[in-house]
Amino acid sequence: MGGAGNRQRVWDSLRVNPRPWWKSIVFWSGVPGLVFLAWAWCDSNRHFRSVIYYRKPLIHLLHGEGAVSLSVVEDGPAAVSSIKPPVVGIYPDGNSPYRPSPTWFPSPSFESVGDEGRGIGTDTHVVIPYWMLTMGHLLFWAGLMEIRRRWIRRRMIRSFEDA
Repeated sequence: MGGAGNRQRVWDSLRVNPRPWWKSIVFWSGVPGLVFLAWAWCDSNRHFRSVIYYRKPLIHLLHGEGAVSLSVVEDGPAAVSSIKPPVVGIYPDGNSPYRPSPTWFPSPSFESVGDEGRGIGTDTHVVIPYWMLTMGHLLFWAGLMEIRRRWIRRRMIRSFEDA
């Protein structure tokens, strides 16, 4: 019985004194994504990590040289379908011939090449740099923080008009 009145008082105090931005769930929900992107960006300049799915279409996802790249071959060679599981390759050592060259700000790219006459199929290759993913995450996060700020402002204006 006393709990409902207590909740109302807490709600009324939040109307007048909203929580600061660093205590909001919107702020703290964006931190793990930013930490993950920073780690992945740094890691991509030290190691290549690759997943290849050998089916039709052949899909190759590569993490390295400051970017994530995705390649899709629609109608690859017939030998591709004989390999059963996807192949995961991680090349962590410095002596690997696949060691990436440190590229912190590579440019994004999109390429689609097809040669149906030779039976190779269509190859689509997309490169998305980590700096672009990080900027997109920061812009989305800042947009959510701005929406939160406007929502709190409207709520406070309404509470003062009701009083």
